[in-house]
Amino acid sequence: MFVSQERLTLLLLLGVIGAVVGINLLITALGPGYFAHPFSSEAHEGDQVSLQGTVSSVAWTGTGSNLLLTVNGTTVFVPAETAVAIQVQKGEEVRIIGTVQVYQGKKEVMVEDSEGIRILSASTGQGRY
Repeated sequence: MFVSQERLTLLLLLGVIGAVVGINLLITALGPGYFAHPFSSEAHEGDQVSLQGTVSSVAWTGTGSNLLLTVNGTTVFVPAETAVAIQVQKGEEVRIIGTVQVYQGKKEVMVEDSEGIRILSASTGQGRY
């Protein structure tokens, strides 16, 4: 049915497909936080970063749909579609995974989905957001 070269080609192709699927599953299992580096002033726009600290402020934007957090003095922007899926309050210890963006000349971290905010410890403050 197949000659030896065709058989070898088919086996190599199946091996490559298996490797690609395996790598994809591994990257998915590790999650985006595995590839993020700690946020710093040297981070470039578009970099994926992590930021861990205490939430010192929680505010809705002027439109009332997006959420702004301040964590360790850094602004964290949470778009409306993500903000509705999370509850975070002032005083909580959080770990943020997001992308660096520049808004009005200042670097901030944009959270792309609810997986990008993990609450590490309970708040001592009042009210949930």
